Amino acid sequence: MIGLWGVGPHRRYAAMKYTLYMLFGGVPLLFGFILLATAGEPGALPVFGLPELLRSPLPASAQTAVFGLLLLGFAVKAPLLPFHTWLPTVAMEALPQIAALLLGLKLGVYGIVRFAIPLAPAAASEYRWPLAIGGAVTLIYGALVALRQTNLRRLLAYAGVSHVGMVILGIASFNLLGLQGALMQLLNFASVAASLMLIAGMLQQRLGSNDALQLGGLAKPLPRLTALFFLFALSSIGVPGGNGFPAELLMIFGILQAYPVLALVALLGAVLGAAYTLDFIRKGFFGPLKAPELAGLRDLRGRELAALIVPALLVLALGLSPQWLLSRQEATLTAWLSRVNPPALRLAPVTGFQAPAADRSI
Repeated sequence: MIGLWGVGPHRRYAAMKYTLYMLFGGVPLLFGFILLATAGEPGALPVFGLPELLRSPLPASAQTAVFGLLLLGFAVKAPLLPFHTWLPTVAMEALPQIAALLLGLKLGVYGIVRFAIPLAPAAASEYRWPLAIGGAVTLIYGALVALRQTNLRRLLAYAGVSHVGMVILGIASFNLLGLQGALMQLLNFASVAASLMLIAGMLQQRLGSNDALQLGGLAKPLPRLTALFFLFALSSIGVPGGNGFPAELLMIFGILQAYPVLALVALLGAVLGAAYTLDFIRKGFFGPLKAPELAGLRDLRGRELAALIVPALLVLALGLSPQWLLSRQEATLTAWLSRVNPPALRLAPVTGFQAPAADRSI
């Protein structure tokens, strides 16, 4: 789909790059699952069912290898630094719908939460610091590169890389707050990041460009598109009222419990995210029109508005009332934590969306 129907001049290169990266990530996943299936008693049949594997803990000698293989494979698909370069390339060359799908569905991060950590909990606990540092480096690197971008689609791709780093930090905190925020942020990718990429495609269709140097004053001819872009963009940087606010707040509280030093890195990443997002809004939507022909642009059509209004309502619903989602996650996540955290490392979970006890008086 990228190679045949992409919109960029290098779409075939992007398709080949994406294919090679996915194959590279698939090889360690294959060997990791084979090692999982054959790590039981000698002579026993291989087991590939997840419930059976969870009921039969791996020997400590095999957990490090399984965790390393699964983490490597899922890191490519997430993507984490240094395996991230396929995402900006695809974002520039593929159809906006395909780019939105790849930007919004973070199956690599889901794989880390669902498979890599629960299937090798001892190794995950042992290597939680390297995992957290990898997330922190990805967070800051993605934000710094996004800060230098003028093309909206490339900016959104690097912003997605940065947000993945924050989610990995939240997961690596191994406490209820961080994990609740991380999983909520994964849902936010599907509603916020994908919608922003679709809006970028709508701008590309109307203007032939997503570059801020050729945009300016779009709020006047495109008020509905601008309003929805503002909603999704402000939610992505954690402004209260959007679904990004409770997710980022929970992750920062969770990281603060587990890694006080890295909590400062998370806050820095949030500040950089606000900087590159608001800078593009200022250049692209405010000020005078860059060209007279921009005044005749057509605002969102009915079907475009319908495609964006559902995720917009989800952004507001989760932003104004996140507790209904968080309360439904709590039992499952508590069970996940009881499996992953050894007693010596276990942090007391905090129920629901609230600050830690020491901070509730603020």
